[in-house]
Amino acid sequence: MRRTYEPTWEIRLYCLLSLARLRTGFPGALAFVIGWQATHVEVSFRCSLLQHPVLFFLGLFLSFLTGTVVNLGNTVTDIREDKVNLPHRVQIARLYGLRRLLVVNHDMSFLMILLAFLTFKVTFFLVMIVAVWLMNQYSFPPLRLKRHPFLSLLNFSCAISFPFSFGFLLQTDGTVWPPAQWTWLCVLCTLFFGLFGTAKNLQDYDGDKAAGIRTTATMFATKKAAVFFIAACITTTPLLFIFPILWGSFPVQMGIVPLWSLIICPIMALNYKFRHNPEMLKTLQSVFFLYPILFLGSLCLITYSSLTMAGVVFLHLCLLVLVERLGLDARKPSTYRTLQRLRDEQTTNLSQQVLFK
Repeated sequence: MRRTYEPTWEIRLYCLLSLARLRTGFPGALAFVIGWQATHVEVSFRCSLLQHPVLFFLGLFLSFLTGTVVNLGNTVTDIREDKVNLPHRVQIARLYGLRRLLVVNHDMSFLMILLAFLTFKVTFFLVMIVAVWLMNQYSFPPLRLKRHPFLSLLNFSCAISFPFSFGFLLQTDGTVWPPAQWTWLCVLCTLFFGLFGTAKNLQDYDGDKAAGIRTTATMFATKKAAVFFIAACITTTPLLFIFPILWGSFPVQMGIVPLWSLIICPIMALNYKFRHNPEMLKTLQSVFFLYPILFLGSLCLITYSSLTMAGVVFLHLCLLVLVERLGLDARKPSTYRTLQRLRDEQTTNLSQQVLFK
């Protein structure tokens, strides 16, 4: 009879980080950096960083969590459809333990509120409570916003709008009105990420359709129509940056931003070509998720170019490469294969220890 062993803490940690999908935290972190600097454009990024280093890194950490903690709760609530869409994620979740995963989700949510309280900034603390509540209501009842296509996009866009507000409130606590440039950037980046969210359900079209779940993809009768709608949303949003340039709220160099519409077109064309190939579509979507990270990173450099800003963006990209290298994404089948290998090694080692006792 084959012996079974409890996973080691290293395997459980790998499961947790994979289910959190750390790559989803980088857009929020970069949005925080933009929101932080846009609050006081007259002060250099280096000076503002040196004036409030603790607040900056605390806000960066909390912004990163807004994009990752939500994935833990989403894993618990989406077991039924994931049996079709992502069976390997279901296996990883069960290996870690669904009840344990739910506890971690609640603990991390409480930690975010506690850290916000410790800043002694009342407005920031109250906004954080709302952010954590909305973050959990994406998947959990009573609202479960992801059931409603339009509301799910609004909630998804909060992964950018809240970090933007963190950057502003940590420096001002809402005692002054945000400057025009901050407002334009917050609105446009939130809109950009919200419309980018139309693409996140495309790879799950077949499973969601079979489970009767209405998303921004399955609300269309065919996958072809869904791809055309998503392509229209994503290729047009960078063009919206032209308006504040014409209005005089943005410097001329921001005219580079609309070029992203041309850069993203080939990816959207491949999404259309392979729309009936689930494995290829998942691979394309995985690459496609780098788009908002690169977009927001370039926005940091174009809007507030300095060596310090370049260093911060470069650090984000290095961490992203590390996360991708470690395969910390439960949506990828390769992550489950890595866990199987680690479990086999653990079983072999423990069996040898029992044998030689």
